Amino acid sequence: MKKSVLVFLCILSILMAGGSALAQSPLKYEFSFGTGYMMGDTTFKTNGNVYIQNRNAKFTREMELPTDVMMATAAFTVGSATDSWRINASLSKNVTEDAGTMKDLYWLKITPIRINLFSKGNTDLDAMALDINADYRFYQRQNLALYAGVGFRHNDYGFDTKYSEADLSSPERNYHSTGSVKAFYTNKADFNLAYLTLGSQFDLNNMLHLYAKIGYAYTKSTDKKYSPFFNGVYKSDYDGDALLLSIAARFDLNPNWFLTGKIDYQRIEGDSKRGGHKRNIKIQSDDIESQQTTLSVAIGYSF
Repeated sequence: MKKSVLVFLCILSILMAGGSALAQSPLKYEFSFGTGYMMGDTTFKTNGNVYIQNRNAKFTREMELPTDVMMATAAFTVGSATDSWRINASLSKNVTEDAGTMKDLYWLKITPIRINLFSKGNTDLDAMALDINADYRFYQRQNLALYAGVGFRHNDYGFDTKYSEADLSSPERNYHSTGSVKAFYTNKADFNLAYLTLGSQFDLNNMLHLYAKIGYAYTKSTDKKYSPFFNGVYKSDYDGDALLLSIAARFDLNPNWFLTGKIDYQRIEGDSKRGGHKRNIKIQSDDIESQQTTLSVAIGYSF
């Protein structure tokens, strides 16, 4: 987190110092601070083989980790006074930790026996997001403007889960048992997104402005997980893509102060091409899906 803050401050310094060299017209600067609620989940899907008592068993595991927390955001924008171009930087951090209930589904097949293990527990989340992007206006007519942009986003999620309940069953053995369990699961997932965007701005009047943006990203993701079911630590690297959407409204209180409301959505998918071994476990496929919707409000100052 400290490293991310330093990177964010360095970016602000570069934007403020170098912005005048990019513009042919006077510059406009904006600062804003806000809060919002992020909701969604990150799901890991793993297939492989595990060796139990010299027998080869196939397993499938699907773990859904919640990402439902309150977030605080600081943002900075520099651009031309005519809004022909703008560069934006934002840093978000969670202000609550309780993210909800984790669901862990584990299917094991030792021919001809199947074993199903369903577990759940409470999850705490440490979340951070850093986003840098630039927009250029390529079309303007009356109250409508269209923008093309590029950007980079880094999401950092740290999950800590305490298992509380487990359900174990085997249809072939006619066995079923439910009970409490005490175990811990930790995971650190990092997502790096390089993206392109297409956006629009519609001015209803001099005070109220509407924005919409859609983006596509190439993603590189990494996660490190520790689980009693994996018998240690396992690391995965993912390649994938992402869809980014946002809708926002801005109300200018006066020439300097403004309010914004925003809805952000992101969906990230990735797969790990490389299998791996960990003690008696062989991973054949490892996929990740992460989707979040964030509702936020902010107050800002323009000068």
